[in-house]
Amino acid sequence: MSIPLQAIAHLRTEGRTVTVELLAPAGTAPAVHRVDGVSRAAAALFVPAVTAALPARAEESEEVDGSTLVSTRTVPEDEDDPWQRMLRNVALAIGGVSFALALAAGLHGEWLKAFMTLLAAALGGGLTAFGAISLYLVYQQWRLPRYGITVEAERVVSVTGEVFQGG
Repeated sequence: MSIPLQAIAHLRTEGRTVTVELLAPAGTAPAVHRVDGVSRAAAALFVPAVTAALPARAEESEEVDGSTLVSTRTVPEDEDDPWQRMLRNVALAIGGVSFALALAAGLHGEWLKAFMTLLAAALGGGLTAFGAISLYLVYQQWRLPRYGITVEAERVVSVTGEVFQGG
């Protein structure tokens, strides 16, 4: 969702929630969007910065409907992250090679070697995944304080004033 500054009437922060109230024509209830789960420090810095950047409006000017300026984009649920796709392909390749080696050893009558090949592949893959996840968590602890966290906004009140239920 993209909300341009020209569409915003007021911003408020309440703990870990930022509420964005859009402009509305006189006599109509404004649309309100709420972003939950943000950092208190980030919200305390974000709201005054955006409020200061809001364009000055003349009192006698006709108010526009801010909800018409908001653009939304739906991300399909099945859209894969390129890293996840690469990890899945690498895991399938390693698993396929391990299975082929175990099958070849088994066909030559070396069932113990076949079993050990599969066991080594499973343990090696598990330990590699554990190490990769651990490194990723350490990377996130380093990255998130510097670049922030992306959250999704949710419309709380419609233009007509009725409250939405659920997500």
